[in-house]
Amino acid sequence: MVKSGELKGYLDVRDGNEGLNGSSDFRGIPYYMRKLNEFVRTFALTFNEGLIDIDGDGVVEDVMGHVDGYKLNSKEGDSAAGIRFFTMFDENGKPMSSEDFAKLGGGDIEEMYRHITAKNFSISSEIYEDPTNNICISSAPGEVGNFEVLRSLIDMRHNPYMFREGSPEDYIKTVISCVGVDGQLAMHYLNNQTAITQQIDNRRESVSGVSVNEEMSNLVRYQHAYKAAAKMIQTYDEILDVLINRLGV
Repeated sequence: MVKSGELKGYLDVRDGNEGLNGSSDFRGIPYYMRKLNEFVRTFALTFNEGLIDIDGDGVVEDVMGHVDGYKLNSKEGDSAAGIRFFTMFDENGKPMSSEDFAKLGGGDIEEMYRHITAKNFSISSEIYEDPTNNICISSAPGEVGNFEVLRSLIDMRHNPYMFREGSPEDYIKTVISCVGVDGQLAMHYLNNQTAITQQIDNRRESVSGVSVNEEMSNLVRYQHAYKAAAKMIQTYDEILDVLINRLGV
């Protein structure tokens, strides 16, 4: 098991999910994918269905969502359109209709929205194909000036209890702040480790490293000693030459 080093850092970034399912405690790519998935699922559920804790008392209320609105061309006696503003891309990469999206949950709303991820998040096919008529902002059929559903959607968008972190803007700011803090912390650790490594390397070189100035001084000293020894041998040779060859000893 890798416990330290550069490879451990790469693994933490790849697998870190705050310890979930045995993962690293580090906030890596899986963690931020999970947070973004949580954001789009909660936002789509609230916007579409109108399910939200309005006053922060822990109880989810059912207010007017997009499914409760009426089309622009609706007439007296028509029922609510039941159009979901957000769904997801299907296997062909096209926006899914509200009806097909509802089938994914089998009657369970929470299960239905668990299929949405930040990668496949999309507007519904109804909104994509005819936004003018299918964006349902009226709370009653045939009332062109009725904007009650729109007011409800705007109120939910700014509701501080949609997420534990607050409103949608607060949630995204929290995620971005975490990215910044994690980046600064990683850089701080890197600088500390680099400084420690450099210090250890300097100590090693102070013991085993080569000093050019010191070695040059030694070479000059050894050269002088060699010349002195050579001069001494030359002098003895001259003395013996005189004694043997010139004096006839």
